[in-house]
Amino acid sequence: MEKEATILVGNGFNFFISNYVNNSYYYEEIIKKLKTSLIYHSEEKLKEILENIQCVLKEYCSLLDGITLSTDYNKTGEYLLQQLSDFCDKINDPSGLVSIEKAICEKIKKDMYTSEKDSNIQSIPVTIRTIFKYYNEYFSEKFVELMKNQEIAKTNVITTNYDGIVEEVFKKSLRGKTIHEINYIPLHGEYYNKNIICSAPAFKEGKINSDLLNQLDDGLNKSEIIILFGIGLTSDPHILKRLNEVYEKKIIIIDACREQYLQRNYYLSDSEKLGFDFLFNNSIYFINTGKPTFTNDYMEKPIETPIQLLNKLSNILNNQMKG
Repeated sequence: MEKEATILVGNGFNFFISNYVNNSYYYEEIIKKLKTSLIYHSEEKLKEILENIQCVLKEYCSLLDGITLSTDYNKTGEYLLQQLSDFCDKINDPSGLVSIEKAICEKIKKDMYTSEKDSNIQSIPVTIRTIFKYYNEYFSEKFVELMKNQEIAKTNVITTNYDGIVEEVFKKSLRGKTIHEINYIPLHGEYYNKNIICSAPAFKEGKINSDLLNQLDDGLNKSEIIILFGIGLTSDPHILKRLNEVYEKKIIIIDACREQYLQRNYYLSDSEKLGFDFLFNNSIYFINTGKPTFTNDYMEKPIETPIQLLNKLSNILNNQMKG
């Protein structure tokens, strides 16, 4: 049987890209990448394209922030929808929530379409595919090569994002060539296909296509290696539930801060640990993308670029997991 891996990608992936393109230290590196595919553009034009990418990513990272009745973080976006769901139950009007969710989905699609149109860039995802290169090679090609070195024949790339960036970065290469070793699954839909899911966390699973859920189940069950890249598990309980059913896997978590992640989900009282069982039942490795971490008095800098990311993944897969 062919070996598989699964990577679950959430909005933290967009934050990673946004932090990269907004870091002035990497300006020359990014402009150099853009020049490889936009060879007839002046540096001034490339700078304008980069600035537009920065603006669009800022919008993508905060799509749900404006959906609120309060300044309280726990009362925005999907968490607000959960509270509205409880309210609709109390007044015996479940149809009220359906109308609100539909309106929010339409707003998200309109905002994303407007952001891309106003950027004057032919394709935001394609441009980011170029920015996400590993030196002169596309990220997708290097990622698949890395997986093949682990004898992984197929990688399921499952995302909760709506924007199409994940597909371009992980499944496409030169001139949009498809990487067949990648099985791409947009679990919550894509805005340009006019089919997205934005609802109270508890109701998401019931809105997802059953075939996509089956692919999620198969991917997690068959995979020896699972990567979580910026995935919000508390807002996606259907994913968390399935992760808690896997045992003795090798799980790599890519997130902004290891200490904060563990503080939220690991260093809890016994009564609270049930929500994140997968942290206790599998071998866990962490890639820190936001803040420095300290191990045995050694400070490890955060991973900030696609090149650093692939090198760190390679280190974990080829050294730490086999050490």
